[in-house]
Amino acid sequence: MDHIRKVLPKVRLNLGERVKSISFEGLNYRSKAISHTVKLLQVGYI
Repeated sequence: MDHIRKVLPKVRLNLGERVKSISFEGLNYRSKAISHTVKLLQVGYI
C-alpha cells in the first residue's frame, strides 16, 4: 500500500500536466484560427 501511496501523487501530477498541455494546445489552435479569420476579413474574402 505504501508504494501505491507514493506513486499516486506522481500519476495525478502527470495527468494534470497532460491536461494543461492539451488545453494550451487547444487555446493556441483557437487563437490561430481567429487570427486567420481576421486576416481573411481584412483581405475581404468573407
